[in-house]
Amino acid sequence: ARVMNRRFTHWLVAASTIMMLVVGPISIASAVDVSDCVPGEFFDGGSCVPCPSGRYQPAAAQTECLIADPGHEAPGPGAIEQTECVPGFYQPASGVATCLETDPGHFAGSSGTITQQQCGPGTYQPATGATGCIESDPGHFVADFAAVIQLSCTPGTYQPSSGGTGCIESAPGHFVSEAGSASQSECPPGWYQPGVDRTGCRRADPGYFAAQGAAIAQVACAPGSYQPGE
Repeated sequence: ARVMNRRFTHWLVAASTIMMLVVGPISIASAVDVSDCVPGEFFDGGSCVPCPSGRYQPAAAQTECLIADPGHEAPGPGAIEQTECVPGFYQPASGVATCLETDPGHFAGSSGTITQQQCGPGTYQPATGATGCIESDPGHFVADFAAVIQLSCTPGTYQPSSGGTGCIESAPGHFVSEAGSASQSECPPGWYQPGVDRTGCRRADPGYFAAQGAAIAQVACAPGSYQPGE
């Protein structure tokens, strides 16, 4: 019985050694095949690897990842799907991890935008990541594309509308005294203005008068009348 027990013990030790020899050298990587890869991964021949940034994989058991399209992003690693750039962002390249924020003077009004667009004349945009442009206010204008600010009309000019691309010169008989004006003003009675783009009116000279507002010329007093002026 003692011999049998000793032999049985020796067999167990030998069996354990055999099992260790068989099981020990096998690595986890070599035991994996393409069927073990889940969405967001690909099989590189030895293991399942997460898709790198800019690539994605919605399906399981794949040997490569898909490149994100322009107008999309795939942040990764391990992205399952690409995502459209949200309004205010864009991406002209493929295989990119993140979308780009629009620059001042530009906008991206819809999802999946490939290029940012310039604000047109009459509009501006001071911020980044914009989904649209701002119309210039009355008394202001924007003459160029991709403007980041609106400009005030100078004295002698005005702009009554929003979204103006320029300013209007004051008409004869009128004036604009301040910058950023939305309207011109009439010269009052006793004053006149023959020119355009003016910041004030002229007082009628002694012996002359301007009876109505918005006069473009002074009128001489008729024979038998006079005007001493002030």
